[in-house]
Amino acid sequence: MMTKTMKVLAASVLIAVSAPVMAGGHGHWKHQHRHKHVVVHHYPAHTVVVERPVYVERTVVVERPVYIERPVVIERTVQVYEPPVYPRPVYEPPVYPVPVYEPAPAPSTSGITTRKIVGTTIGAVAGAAIGNRIGGGSGRTAATAVGAVVGGMLGSHF
Repeated sequence: MMTKTMKVLAASVLIAVSAPVMAGGHGHWKHQHRHKHVVVHHYPAHTVVVERPVYVERTVVVERPVYIERPVVIERTVQVYEPPVYPRPVYEPPVYPVPVYEPAPAPSTSGITTRKIVGTTIGAVAGAAIGNRIGGGSGRTAATAVGAVVGGMLGSHF
């Protein structure tokens, strides 16, 4: 359907464009009236002599490079590398601060208190007992161990 429509549109465009040509050019179109106002100038006629070009043979010299085998010498300065000269280093003995001897600090037990140890122990024992009651069969040992760890963690906070 689409190709048929496109063909009809193309044909109508061609007919519309070629309509002025088919009209015959009898002065019906505006663009043909512009040729009526042509001005013709008449200059006095005079004779013009046209000469043919003259060709002269002459020798043409083309310079081409000539190659001769001989050494080529290019003069240029050559730079010689010399290592830099540094002054001899002067080493002085290092200066250390004077050591201060003090007795070693006593170990700090502020993080672990007796109260915390008692809480952890009681929590572990209670957790193991609860785990032992919950577990059954071959999983009783695992439940006891998990109960002891969880109980110890919870008991350390009290």
